Parts: sequence; C-alpha cells; structure tokens
Amino acid sequence: MGVDYVDIDTYLETNKELPYHTSWDWLMPVVQKIESLGYVFTIQGSKAEYGEMISETRCFIAEDKLSSTYKAVVEFIKEHNRTTDYNKVTYYDGE
Repeated sequence: MGVDYVDIDTYLETNKELPYHTSWDWLMPVVQKIESLGYVFTIQGSKAEYGEMISETRCFIAEDKLSSTYKAVVEFIKEHNRTTDYNKVTYYDGE
C-alpha cells in the first residue's frame, strides 16, 4: 500500500539530506503526481503555479525555477493534507 498522507514539516525535518530542493530528477515525479490528481501545475521562469482547472492558481516566485517549483510543491502537499479527509480515502492493496 502506498502512502498518501505525509506531514510535510516532519518529513522535511527528518529527511534534510533528500535532494528534492536541488534536483529536478527528484522533484519532477512529485509535480507529475500532483498533475495526475487533476491539478494544473505550471512552471515558467522563476514562477511556479498550481491549481484546479476552473479555480484560481497559487503562485510562487523565487530566485530560480527549481526553488519556486519546490516551494509550490511543498505548499501543495501542506494544503492537500489539510483538505483531504483520509478517513474517506479508499486504498487498493493490489489484491
């Protein structure tokens, strides 16, 4: 069974050595997962945005493209965890 809920602050504190903030190879699969959930994720210059197709987007600007994308991903995870009722999530264990 995969993990769908992560407390991002705890995760970042205990996994400081993971290179999500410095490597596109680590960060882009997370962006792709966000898009697979039905969200639009746009990266342009030093700006990254995410949102639902018919709603306002959340915009993050940083010193470079990777940093703004990382900030957007972290904020998406925080918001997703706040708004998802994990008691109603159905998990598929492959059987």
